[in-house]
Amino acid sequence: VEDKRHGILSVPVSAHLVCSQYTHSNLSSIKDTMPLILYYAEVSPPVRSVDLVIHALGLSAEHKNINLFEKETRTPEYLKVNPLHTIPAIIDNGFVLWGSQAINTYLVSKYGKDDSLYPKDLQKRAIVDQRLHYSNDVFYVLKQSTVGLLFFKQKPSSELLSKIQETQ
Repeated sequence: VEDKRHGILSVPVSAHLVCSQYTHSNLSSIKDTMPLILYYAEVSPPVRSVDLVIHALGLSAEHKNINLFEKETRTPEYLKVNPLHTIPAIIDNGFVLWGSQAINTYLVSKYGKDDSLYPKDLQKRAIVDQRLHYSNDVFYVLKQSTVGLLFFKQKPSSELLSKIQETQ
C-alpha cells in the first residue's frame, strides 16, 4: 500500500510495528552521511552475532550501548528506532533494521565481497537460513516457557521439562 504522505510503501498490518519512524522523511537530511550505527547490549547473544558479522565484513560501526536494566529500549528515542523495543538494531545511512537474523543477512548481502558468508546457491543458503533461525524455532520458545521459573519462582511442569529434554 502506498503512503502518499511519506512516499513509502507499507504493509497494511500495524504499520508502527513494521516500519520504524526513522525510515521516513525525518532522516532524509542525513541519509548517506551517517556511519553504520549498532544499538547493542553486551549481555545479548543476538547482538554478538551482529558484531561478529560486522567484524567479519571489515566494517566499522558506531556502537550505542543500550542499558537493558535501565529500560533504555523503552525510551521515546529508542522506540523511534525499534518500536518492538528489542536489540540489536542498526541504522545504515538512514535505513533502520532490527532483528539479528535480518540485520546479518542484510549486512552480508550489502557489504559482502563474495557469497562465502551467505551463499547464492539456494540449497546452501537454505541451510544457512535454517541455522540462523534455529533460535526462533527452539531457544526463544523455551526461553518464553522458562521465564516464569527464573523471575517468578514458578515450578516447572512435566510438560515443560519434556520440551527441554527434547531440544537437547
